[in-house]
Amino acid sequence: MAKISETELQKRLRKLESEPVASTALVSRVGDQYEYDKDFVYIAYASALANLSANAITNQSDATDFQFSPYNASGTLMAYRGYFINKSIYQSGDPTDYFWESTSGTAGFTSSERYHTTSTGLQESLGNPTKPGTNITWTVIAAGTAVPSAAVYVAERFTITTTAGAITSEWKIKTVGKHIDSTVVATGAITSAAVTADAITVDKIDLNGTLSVTANSGAIRWNKSDGDDTTNAGLFMGNNSGGSPRFVIGSTNSFIYFNGTTGVVSAVGVSESATVGNEETFYSSGTSIFTISPLLDEINVQMVGAGAGGCKMSNIDGGAAATNGGATTVKVITNVGGTRATYTAAGGTINSSCSGGGGGNFSAGTPGGTFSHPGGSVHSSFAGTGGAGGAYNTNNPGSAGGTGAGGGGQGNGGSSGNAGDGGNAASFYTITLTTASSHFVSTDHLEITVGAGGQGRWTERDGRGGGDGGGGRVRIKGELA
Repeated sequence: MAKISETELQKRLRKLESEPVASTALVSRVGDQYEYDKDFVYIAYASALANLSANAITNQSDATDFQFSPYNASGTLMAYRGYFINKSIYQSGDPTDYFWESTSGTAGFTSSERYHTTSTGLQESLGNPTKPGTNITWTVIAAGTAVPSAAVYVAERFTITTTAGAITSEWKIKTVGKHIDSTVVATGAITSAAVTADAITVDKIDLNGTLSVTANSGAIRWNKSDGDDTTNAGLFMGNNSGGSPRFVIGSTNSFIYFNGTTGVVSAVGVSESATVGNEETFYSSGTSIFTISPLLDEINVQMVGAGAGGCKMSNIDGGAAATNGGATTVKVITNVGGTRATYTAAGGTINSSCSGGGGGNFSAGTPGGTFSHPGGSVHSSFAGTGGAGGAYNTNNPGSAGGTGAGGGGQGNGGSSGNAGDGGNAASFYTITLTTASSHFVSTDHLEITVGAGGQGRWTERDGRGGGDGGGGRVRIKGELA
C-alpha cells in the first residue's frame, strides 16, 4: 500500500466527513472485481501490534484483536487505529493493508463517544445523542465501561483533532439487545416464510397455555428423525409424517413407544424396580443383595466388622478358646457373575493376654472394646458397647456387646480371683462408589456379607464362659443422578 503523509490523510478524512452519507460514487467492474471510481478510507482497530515499523506490520498475526469497532467487549477504546485507502467496495480484513497509529498520546488523538438507549422504537425514530428523537433518552457510556445489559441501541462516534481543526465522524447506531417494537401489530398470521430459519429461540418464553400440534411431522423432538424412530437415542412427541400421534423415548435396546394409530404402548428393554435405591438401608447379619437402580450414580457404603469373643485366664475345665470377630465385606458383582471390586472391614481380635482386668475375690472382668462410628450421633446405630466380663466365681458369662463391639470376659475360677479380658472391637470402613469413577454400572449389584461376632471362651463344667462379640453392620445410601 502506498504511504501518504499525515497532512494528506487528514485532508481526505475532512473531505470524507463533508460529503453526504449516501455515496454518489460510481462503481465499475475492473477485471473480476468491482471498484469505486475514487478512493475511500476504511478504518479498523487493534488492541496491540507487534513488529510495528513505519506504521505498518508485515504479518497478520502481528495484530491482536483486529476488528472494525473502536471498542472491545468491556467498552475500552482499542489502542491502535488503522487506515486502509482503496477504491475497493469491500473493506479489507487483512491488518497488513492498514496504516496504523495510536489512538492516544500522539498528534491526531481520537476522542471517542458512546451512548446507549433502552428505547425499543424503530431506528429511524431514535435520532442520535446530539439530536434525539421525540421522547428518546440517550445515556453516555463511560470509557472502560461495558455496554449495559438493558441497552437496545448503542451510538458511537469519534473526533480526530489536528492543527488544521477537528474532524468528527457521523453517529453510527447499532442494535445490541433483542426487542419487539410495541408499535408493530400483526393483522394476520405470521408464516414460516416470514421468519429466518433458527431466528426464534424459546429461552425466555413461558408456556402458560396449550401447545397444539396439528400438522403432519409437527413435534417436539430431540435426536430422533420421526415418530417411528426407535433406533437413535432421544425423544419424539408429536405427529409422524402421516399425521398420526406418536411418542417414543429411548434408544435401540431400551425404549417406550406409543403407536397412535393402534393405541398400543410398548416398553422394550426397560427395567422395573420397587425402589429407586436412595433410601438409607442397614444390614446386621448374613448375606444380602442390594439391587442397584439405574437412577443411581453414587452409593455411599459404611461398614464395621464383628467384635471378638471374651476370654478367661486359663483353659481349666476344658472348653473352646475365644474366637476373632468375622470380617464384613461388600462386593460389586457384574451381571455375568464376576467380581468388579471387594471392600472389607476387618473383624476384632481376641485379647492377646487373655488375663487381668480385675483382682481379688468377686471382681469383674474387663469390658470388651467399644466401637464408635466416626460420624457421631448421626449414625449412632453403628456404635457398640463391649460386653462386660463375668465376676469371679459366679459362673456367669460376660454379656455380648452391641454392634461391632468386643465380647465380655468370664470370671476365672480358682484362687487368683482375676477375671478374663473382653474381646477387641472391629474396624470401620467407608467408601463412596460412583459411576463417574467406574466403581459400578447400573447392571451391577452389591453382595453384602455381615461378619458374625466371635465366640467367648466357655467351660465344659458348666457351659458358661466369656461373652460373645457383637455382630457387624452395613449401611447403604444411594444418591440419585
